Amino acid sequence: MSVSNYRELADHAGHAVAVVIYGGDANAAVECEDCSVVLVDFDRFPGIHAAPAPTPEPGTGDEFFPGPEVPALYATEPIDTGDKIMYAHYSCAGGDWWVAEYDPDTGDAFGFAHLIEGEWGDFNLRELRHLRLIDGGRVERDTAFTPTRFADLPASARTR
Repeated sequence: MSVSNYRELADHAGHAVAVVIYGGDANAAVECEDCSVVLVDFDRFPGIHAAPAPTPEPGTGDEFFPGPEVPALYATEPIDTGDKIMYAHYSCAGGDWWVAEYDPDTGDAFGFAHLIEGEWGDFNLRELRHLRLIDGGRVERDTAFTPTRFADLPASARTR
């Protein structure tokens, strides 16, 4: 929780608030829309929770977000999964995400995620940017990762 006492919460009286879901339904938070502050948040699954983090917009030099070389959403649909190029890799303790397609306007991405099991699907990089582990760790981009065919990723990354 970001506020810890009456005074901190009362400072937001009269402000616009919203309930926001983070991490694909892993965390629900009440946020002050006027101040961009998480007032209260609760985890659905133990071990992770969402927390506000500075998130510069794509194109501002922040290395977390991939560049314009990543194809738009749905652009790689006709390509076999083994031949899809993974343009970016993100990880945290117990999780990996590889990006094959990306929409910089929304933060939505399509690619391969390996959490408990590996699967292809959609995820949002802005949400990943805000995710924080219980120990304070965060999802980080592997800035040394170079574009790689999915089939050429190590088998351990695809099957763990």
